[in-house]
Amino acid sequence: MRGAFYCVEQPIWEGYDEWAHFAYIQYIAEHHRLPERTDRVSGEVRRSLDLVPLSSSAAEAVHGALTHDAFWRLPLPERLRREREFRKLNPECKNPDAGEQSLLQYEAQQPPLYYLLLTLPYLAVKGFPLPARVLILRVISLSISAAALPLAYGIARRVAAARRIAILIPVLLASFSGLLIDVCCVGNDSLAIVAGSAAVLGAVRLAGRRYRRADWMIFGTILTAALLTKAYFLAFVPLVPLLAAMQGLRKRATAGQAITGCGLALGIVALGAGWWYAHAWAVTGTLSGEMLDAATAGLRGKLGAVWQVRWWRVLDTAAFTHIWTGGWSFLGVRSWMYRVFETFAVAAAAGVIALTARMILNAARRRIFPDDAARFAAVAGAYLLIVLGIGYFTLGAFLATGLSVGIGWYLYAAVSAEMVLLAAGFTGLAGVRRAGGCAALLCLLALAFDLYTMHFVLAPYYTGLIGHRPNGSLGAFRIGALADAGMRGICARLSVNKGPSIGPAVVAAVWAGYVSATGALMMFSAAQLYRAAFSRNLSSRGGPSKS
Repeated sequence: MRGAFYCVEQPIWEGYDEWAHFAYIQYIAEHHRLPERTDRVSGEVRRSLDLVPLSSSAAEAVHGALTHDAFWRLPLPERLRREREFRKLNPECKNPDAGEQSLLQYEAQQPPLYYLLLTLPYLAVKGFPLPARVLILRVISLSISAAALPLAYGIARRVAAARRIAILIPVLLASFSGLLIDVCCVGNDSLAIVAGSAAVLGAVRLAGRRYRRADWMIFGTILTAALLTKAYFLAFVPLVPLLAAMQGLRKRATAGQAITGCGLALGIVALGAGWWYAHAWAVTGTLSGEMLDAATAGLRGKLGAVWQVRWWRVLDTAAFTHIWTGGWSFLGVRSWMYRVFETFAVAAAAGVIALTARMILNAARRRIFPDDAARFAAVAGAYLLIVLGIGYFTLGAFLATGLSVGIGWYLYAAVSAEMVLLAAGFTGLAGVRRAGGCAALLCLLALAFDLYTMHFVLAPYYTGLIGHRPNGSLGAFRIGALADAGMRGICARLSVNKGPSIGPAVVAAVWAGYVSATGALMMFSAAQLYRAAFSRNLSSRGGPSKS
């Protein structure tokens, strides 16, 4: 219900590279093959970029495009004319500027699984108006991402330090507004989050079990799907030999079984995803196929840049863009709001370090590495590998642009592992009962932050009630502006360019569902916080409940 409102509220093409992701799907449906980077987007998509307001980042690459600020300064008749023309667009529209390089299929660099999956629903609604097709694909993408919730719960149930508060893990995910912004648009991040969660769950299962051939086959299949969704899952490939080594060292498998399982999983990966990465290597000279990676020096050049990057700046920007970024417009809020969530992250990191130290000491004293420690190591290892992969991408971006910038939303690929590590860190720092209180408080803060950003930043900006000042900062929203526009006026503006079926009444109804669902999550989180603060049934050391 919360995500449905994000799907409706966000302007068309406001998602990160959304129009390019949509054009990828459309190209497969129209031409029955995968696009190359030299292929052009359809005339329909190209013309839509002239008519609807775009983020500043997107508008810079499209000649003649208007930003959201400029669009709402247009006279009402001109806005209505643009909307009428936009609604009449269809796939048969001719491309107005075939030679524009920026409007090529640049997302053809992405592995194809997400786009192939969404081609079928696209074909089913091919005759619908463009805004309706975009909205339907957004809702499907949201629905796909929802599978990460039970997967994250499954991971938490298998990690001892997070088990007692596992129910709060999917609540945290559902409260994460930065994540919702990402998955409620057309783009492969929605499937990547599910693939990453499934891969971490598969790794946890392998780490805590004895050798079973079926487990290795399942893990190899999941990893193949992940690699056919996003190239940054190359960072997960080292998990395979690490898990095999863990099984062997812990006497859960013989040396031969460990080698066999590792070879079986890697063989499935090579057969299932090798063709894509062989093609990327042939075209770009890199495994990832990513444009910045291909445009920069090789591995030696990237290693040489390690000492030139301002890693503190990378960490800072990565944290900001991971916690919350207002879509492709890169809207932001006060820095202290980010620092609140960073404080929780730092506390959890300290707890993870303390928990890890205790596990190592216990293992050394007892000369055994228990299953719980192995499962925790699998989750932490998977998250660390994704962080290292993003660090590698940061080196390429630095060599290409000279900027020390971290892209935090890439970490959503391992967001399930992140939430489990947060819960485990709270447990390691404060014990089980207080850990539940920390997680519940974090849920409440995330939901309150979501309500604030939606009603005082996103909706006002997308309806023209606030805009950027000459110095580039975003103007503050005043309650008086809400009174002037009225609820109906705001809903009417949010329905602009959403198609004839999404009018002010529909926007208001979906908003009511969003507020109700958010309120329900807040009530649940408050109940969990109360339980953690006043219940005496849980031991601070994680003992059994007397009830």
